[in-house]
Amino acid sequence: MALTQVPIELSSTPGIVDNSNATAITIDSSENVTFSGTVTADGLTLSDSTNPTLTITDTTNTTTLFLEAANLSTTVGTSTNHPLKFDTNNTERMRVDELGNLYIAKSVTTYNTEGAFFEKGAALELTTSGGRVLRLNRTSTDGNILEFNRGSGSPVGSIGTSPTANFNINSSQSGHVGLEFGSPNIMPMKDGALADNAVDLGVSSQRFRNIYLAGGIQLGGTGSANKLDDYEEGTFTASLRGANTQPGTLVTTTGYYTKIGRTFTYNISFENVDTTGYSGAVSVTGLPMANNFGRHVGAAGVYSLASWTDNVAGIINSGATTIDLMDIRSENGWASTTHNAGSTRYLWLSGTYMTTA
Repeated sequence: MALTQVPIELSSTPGIVDNSNATAITIDSSENVTFSGTVTADGLTLSDSTNPTLTITDTTNTTTLFLEAANLSTTVGTSTNHPLKFDTNNTERMRVDELGNLYIAKSVTTYNTEGAFFEKGAALELTTSGGRVLRLNRTSTDGNILEFNRGSGSPVGSIGTSPTANFNINSSQSGHVGLEFGSPNIMPMKDGALADNAVDLGVSSQRFRNIYLAGGIQLGGTGSANKLDDYEEGTFTASLRGANTQPGTLVTTTGYYTKIGRTFTYNISFENVDTTGYSGAVSVTGLPMANNFGRHVGAAGVYSLASWTDNVAGIINSGATTIDLMDIRSENGWASTTHNAGSTRYLWLSGTYMTTA
């Protein structure tokens, strides 16, 4: 395009026209310059002593973009009620809409669309598919990586690392607690520091429900004597036996037990059973755990099931899982009780002994 300059003294509307005699640049009486068509420039400089501004307007849609240098700062934006978009490779990468909301790598507010959306006066939403959503890095000292504040900026909590590089979640409120994650343990915190014997797990009206432990729990101390490594409740089949004869189908009942550490407690009840076919010494088999101490003497109650002289007790020998129903006689050796076979017979057995750990 060949350009011709028209001096200001020769025209009331000075300008520059192209070789088709069409006005390409117009300069009005206030020295404002208007470009028409495509403008190509190599090093275009606009300067003024008072807020120099470059304005670009789409007159069809009344959309106006401006660039301004003023008050020790520069501004790029729209002066009309339209969003400001930023593109690379002819593709939108970021925008600020008319309300001041910021979109990065997305242009819609749909939560499941990948990208970032900062809603003015509300929330920051980050969405990605199959990768990390947020990555925070503190490159020098240990300390808070993420801080939480409320109201006028008062801190209420933080997430960070300790001087030993342990990850921690901590409350900033006086007397409040937190957690520090070590290797391989979780330690209580209070007032921003590790705490010993100062933090409770739950309260009377807000309790945890279940705790699943593969090891043990230290109760009242930290030594091996304070470790409870097992608690178990269950049932077993208790079978009535006769030393001389017994029926082909044994009389059985369900027994109940509780094991706390090495302590094993059992309860057995034969209620209104028929012992026809039994004779000889009375015993009961089926205990699920052996007596690991000396001979155990348990309680026994009998109604019509057996014959004895003085006192009856359930005896479990060391290493055994059988209860022998014995007659404990005054100033005499113990003797086995014997079956008194028939219907409507009762036997109750209970006791506590030591088993393996």
